[in-house]
Amino acid sequence: RAARVARYDSTMAEDFLSLRMDGSVSGKTATVARWVPEPRADGAAGPDGFSELTDISVRTFGGIAVVRLSDTQYDSAGHFQFLGHTTDIWRKEGGRWRLAILHVSRASSAVAASEDSATIVALEHDIVRSSAARDAVALDSLIDSTFIGTAWTGRSYGKRAAIARWTAADNTGEFSALTGITVRTFRSAAFAEMTDTQHAPDGRALRASRAIDLFVRDGPRWRLVAGHALPVSPPDDPAVAAEVGAARARWNAAVVRRDTAAVRSLVTDSVAQTSQVFRRIGGDAYVTLMGRIFARRSDLELHYTSNRIVASGDMAFETGRWEERWRENGSARELAGPYYAIWRREEGAWRIAAEMFATID
Repeated sequence: RAARVARYDSTMAEDFLSLRMDGSVSGKTATVARWVPEPRADGAAGPDGFSELTDISVRTFGGIAVVRLSDTQYDSAGHFQFLGHTTDIWRKEGGRWRLAILHVSRASSAVAASEDSATIVALEHDIVRSSAARDAVALDSLIDSTFIGTAWTGRSYGKRAAIARWTAADNTGEFSALTGITVRTFRSAAFAEMTDTQHAPDGRALRASRAIDLFVRDGPRWRLVAGHALPVSPPDDPAVAAEVGAARARWNAAVVRRDTAAVRSLVTDSVAQTSQVFRRIGGDAYVTLMGRIFARRSDLELHYTSNRIVASGDMAFETGRWEERWRENGSARELAGPYYAIWRREEGAWRIAAEMFATID
């Protein structure tokens, strides 16, 4: 405990302030006491949870740094408690960075997030069962009319084609089994990531894919608005992942230069974009939108920060956080949130085949 207290003491500024989700404010001493509680009277340590930090971004302004991140809190047994979004203000003092302000806002509680996650998992299995039963009516109720899917080949397709494909009469009894489903909920949007293994009628595994789906809350119901897949084999290749990371860096640099031609070279002809509020297909439409945004927001700052890239042959998926800033009518505006991107290698070059993103800030 003494070592942890000393570590916090050396990292936090003397005038440190913590702004908590309940609106309370505490200084350095009270915050450290809360983070590192005294041992119980019987000498035993109290329950100690832990955090998982993701979507970290850092912006520096001379001797000030602003850090944005998502903070998922778990109890000591590893059970989800809540998802918060944290903004940290760091200040350089005597050559060292010290934490001056920490502000946390709750995005979802354990109860609400677990209920939504359970609903999404159930919907994923409903889609699989309806496909196996060739129940087009059930699939129609589960899939949004604006649905966009992307196949392994990078080809995009809509709702009607998806239902026809999943209920095809020439489907010889193959069926899917979903494993490792993980769900991330963000208010009205939810990402589901899983392994989808196709089986022959006799139960033999035929092929497997990584599947990433985007659900959007439509009133009281969740509906599938996007689904993308890529093969899970060959094994992940770090060198290829680095190539995709370099392609993302070129995309960010092209946005800084307002170079729509360079942006166009980094997306496929059939690239699909999906969010809570719009769906769009086509490389030309993608660049047209970017050009309009550049013209409307001359001071635009738009940046995608990767936190994970997984490569499988000529396909890869990337997840991270996007941030967009500009000024409008004299006021600073900012949007941000998580994203998934599917990349495809075409003629030796990596291009974006699909993007899904949610706005949470």
